[in-house]
Amino acid sequence: MTLYELVERERRHVRGREVIAGALLVGGAAALIISLGAGVLGGSRWLALPRIVPFIVWAFVLAAAGALAWRTRRRLHRGATRAHVAHAIEAEQRLRRGVLLGALELDGHGALAARAAAAARGTLPDDGALAPALRRAGHKRAVVAAGAAVAAALVLISATPVFGDGLRVVFRPIDAWRGALLARPVIDSAPSDLIRGAPVRLLVRAPGRQRVMLSIRQTGEAWHTDTLRVDPTTGAARWSLEALRGDLYLVATDGRASSDSVVIHAADRPFLGAVALHVTYPAYLGRAAENLPVGEPLRVPRGTLVDVSGRASVALASVGLTAESGQSIPLTASGHAFTGRFTADHSARLRWLASGTTGPVSDLPAPLELEVQPDSAPRVEITAPTGDTVLAAEGVVALGITASDDHGIAQLALRLARIGATGDAPATEQAIASAVGTTWVGTANVDVAALQLQPGNAVRVHAEAVDASPWTQHGVSRDLIIKRPTVEESRVGARQLGDSAAKEARAAAAAQKSLAQRTDEASRAQSRNGGSQGSQGSSSRGNEQSQAQRGMSYENAEKARALAQEQRQMADRVQKLRQSTQQLEQQLKAAGALDSSLARQLSEAQALLRQAMTPELMAQMQKLESASKEMDGDRSRDAMRDLAQMQQRLKEQLEKSAEMLKRAAAEGAMQTLADEAKELAAKERALADSDRAAAQKGQQQPADRKNDAQPGEKKGEPQAGDKQDAAAKAKAAAELAERSQRLRDAMQELKDRLAKDDAKAGAAKTGQAQEHASNSESGMRRASAKMQEQNGGEKKGEKSGAEKNGAEKNGAEKNGAEKKGAEKNGAEKNGEQRVAKSGDQRGQKGGDQRGAKSGEQAGDKNGEQSGQQGGQQSGEQEARDAADEMQRAAQSMQDARQSQVADWKKELTSELDQSVQEMMQLSRQERALEQQSASRGAGRRAPSSRRGRSARWPRRRTRSPRRRRAWARAAAMGRSRPVHSAMPPMR
Repeated sequence: MTLYELVERERRHVRGREVIAGALLVGGAAALIISLGAGVLGGSRWLALPRIVPFIVWAFVLAAAGALAWRTRRRLHRGATRAHVAHAIEAEQRLRRGVLLGALELDGHGALAARAAAAARGTLPDDGALAPALRRAGHKRAVVAAGAAVAAALVLISATPVFGDGLRVVFRPIDAWRGALLARPVIDSAPSDLIRGAPVRLLVRAPGRQRVMLSIRQTGEAWHTDTLRVDPTTGAARWSLEALRGDLYLVATDGRASSDSVVIHAADRPFLGAVALHVTYPAYLGRAAENLPVGEPLRVPRGTLVDVSGRASVALASVGLTAESGQSIPLTASGHAFTGRFTADHSARLRWLASGTTGPVSDLPAPLELEVQPDSAPRVEITAPTGDTVLAAEGVVALGITASDDHGIAQLALRLARIGATGDAPATEQAIASAVGTTWVGTANVDVAALQLQPGNAVRVHAEAVDASPWTQHGVSRDLIIKRPTVEESRVGARQLGDSAAKEARAAAAAQKSLAQRTDEASRAQSRNGGSQGSQGSSSRGNEQSQAQRGMSYENAEKARALAQEQRQMADRVQKLRQSTQQLEQQLKAAGALDSSLARQLSEAQALLRQAMTPELMAQMQKLESASKEMDGDRSRDAMRDLAQMQQRLKEQLEKSAEMLKRAAAEGAMQTLADEAKELAAKERALADSDRAAAQKGQQQPADRKNDAQPGEKKGEPQAGDKQDAAAKAKAAAELAERSQRLRDAMQELKDRLAKDDAKAGAAKTGQAQEHASNSESGMRRASAKMQEQNGGEKKGEKSGAEKNGAEKNGAEKNGAEKKGAEKNGAEKNGEQRVAKSGDQRGQKGGDQRGAKSGEQAGDKNGEQSGQQGGQQSGEQEARDAADEMQRAAQSMQDARQSQVADWKKELTSELDQSVQEMMQLSRQERALEQQSASRGAGRRAPSSRRGRSARWPRRRTRSPRRRRAWARAAAMGRSRPVHSAMPPMR
């Protein structure tokens, strides 16, 4: 790369950051201005503001965009020029000022200029940033611009639900100008004819407005306008008139759009009235029939029978109801009375039609507003598990299901369908319940073992409910994917669960330690307060107990209750930790990594956690809560003191459990990584063996087909099946390389964690395993590349075969060798190039031999076949070497576990011996003190007060940190207590 290209590369980075920052600032400014415009125009204020306001908002947006674009252009002309970038590189690379700029300016002006450019180019690195500070500055500006854009976008998003109409106005200014942004106001419930003197009640539907103007004129009067307030929830405004004196003309407008004109005619004609409605509900609802009032919306369930009856002031010839859709419901007329029945299937606005013997009847009742409420479909949900995908390690998965319906659920079932590559298989049904009422809550078990899922296969599950209505409506839950994990996924899950359990155990031990300290401090503080109060009341010893009870303040009682509550929470935390340990054991078992050692450690950890929460501890917490509730000072102090001692023992149990889980997690991770490495080694070796078999078959196939070639078929041409096999092998090699990379990353993570935990032996061996895994990954990638080259060489075989005749005519060995060397698929050159890339000396020797052999047999075989064989053998060797490296990685992981366990045992033995020596020294010192005390006070009585006992025994009861660690590690290695022949009994 030349000096000019290096500088241009750095310049492109600088320009790119500036352009990105400018674009983000433009977007953020536009979003902010639009948000402000939406706030100004929202709440239907745009109807009162001038129509040009939305266009002004866009003018501000364009002005801001132009200003920011001009600013970005200035920054590009000022800070992204070649001279500026060159000076920045000189400054950051500590070059003499002007060296790069002078070389760039004199580029192409002679040998000296070229020499100066080469010298300057030699001081610069090929890779990496030449001006990192300049790049960081541009990146910082881009990040700041991105933050501003995100903030503006958040402002815009937050303004959407509040000022949604304002945003619509901003984005559709032309429609807002013409009044087409909202639906036109509609005057509803206006009858065409009304009896003179009757009141008029109207609804003006104008959703999205705050107010609407209604223009009114009656016959003989002038136009006048009433401003009506629109209900924001219904989007309608109500208007009424006391009495209709003549024909009424109505027009509604919001200032931008107007409704159609509505005319209500005042009539003095025969009327229809005394309408009665009787409804009979569907039988499945179990509701009694009833009469409904006329003049209100008729809300009935679907399938309801409606009986209509009434009378007219004149003899009727015909009467009926008609819907707006044209559907007609005839009624039976008998003189002045009429009756009829219809079934309510859908909502409709039914208008009356009637005619008497003398003509049509225009004075009719208000239309029937029939609102049919359809039976809602049942609702069913899968409440547990909450995730979309469940990795099922066990044979049964329990699903939490809730179902509800407004009237009743007839059937509840599960639908299971196996997921395939071409789609889901036919679903099978698993019944759950039937005729369960309106609500059902329970669990349903899915037997994954019965589905016979292979590792990696999955099944789609959803719950389905059918209601008890005549229409048998269905409700379906979300889809839940139940997947049987692959072995690799099980191992990864085991490692993650082990790390999580160990981390939670350490956190629980630390929290319990803090809680024990606070409980002890609270007990001591309360004892001091009680002692001081007792000294003040020494004059009346008979009331000492009552004074202590009254001396317990509300604050101390609250502290005691809080400590007891925290200990209860700690108990729940320990229970969850125990469940996590059980899940870890199951996960290791599913991954095939649970040997007897790990099983013993996990069992002992569970036993420690189970023994940690003793009934005495729970009883002590209840005692402390009761004493604090009764404000009993003595009982509270005693309970708190005893609780602090039990908490100390619980802390020690948790520390032991944490140590066990930490080491079990480390051993489990080592074992799963070793198993993964063994599996990868076996698959890589199998791929190498299949590649060798394909290579041997390819060597025999051209000789077998030499005399059997059909007319028009070229000899030695590879078949489509061979190409597909080669492509499949290359893809398999690439997948194995990806798995090797994931294994290498997992080993690196484990190595870092072991080093952090001071597990040097395991970390060192894990590092060796990581190196072998990295070598295996590189080998498989080379094998995949060579297999792909082999596939490409087969495609070019026709061209090499077409040039075969020229080599035969020449007949010279040298000429044939040179021709095959000129071709890209020539064996000698191809073999040497591939071997030079991989560094394999054996492949180079084989390539030379194959090239020589190709040259000798130029009249029989072409260069493409020889190159193909070399590529096959080279890919096979790479895969085999990768398998060997992966096998070494597996062995290294096994050695890591053995070495680390041995190291832990050695460390434990050393610390146990040192602890024993300390305990023996302590015992000798105590005996010496007892002898001195006996010699000095032979005739005195030994102190038996509580204070004397507390001064003599703490050192024998208190364990040093080293001894506590020794006990924890002894438990982690499978021993419940360190044993030594000279160890005195623990008190």
